[in-house]
Amino acid sequence: MKRITYEMLKGWGANCDGLERFREVFPNNADLTEENLTLAAREHLDLGWFAQHFLPMPLLAEYERQQAPLWAEYERQKAPLLAEYERQEAPLLAGYRRQKAPLLAEYRRQQAPLLAGYRRQQALLIWRLLVEGGLT
Repeated sequence: MKRITYEMLKGWGANCDGLERFREVFPNNADLTEENLTLAAREHLDLGWFAQHFLPMPLLAEYERQQAPLWAEYERQKAPLLAEYERQEAPLLAGYRRQKAPLLAEYRRQQAPLLAGYRRQQALLIWRLLVEGGLT
C-alpha cells in the first residue's frame, strides 16, 4: 500500500495552503486507501491536482476521460442554483450599497482632517530627525 506524506506532496510542488490542509486532515500522513481518498474529498483537498501528479500517464488519461462527464453534470446542475442565488442576492447587494455610500462618505469626511494632521506631524518628525542628524 502506498503512503502519501507531507514531504512527498511538497516535493511535487503542492501549494502551501494545500500542504497545510493535508497536514490538518492527515496529521500522521495517509495510506492510499478508498477511505482516505473519500475523506480527502469530504475535506475539500484538491484531488484533481493529486491525480495529475500521482497517476501514471495512461491512468491519468483514463481519469480525465471519465471525470469529464462527471464535471459536466456538476456544472449542469450548478447553473440553476447559481442563477437563483444571484437573483436573490441582487436586491440585497443593492440595499447594502445604498446604505454603505453615506456611511463611507461620512467616514471619509471625518477621517480627512485626522489624516492631514498625521501627515503634518509626520513631516515635522522627519524634518526634526534630519536636522538632529545633521543632514540639512
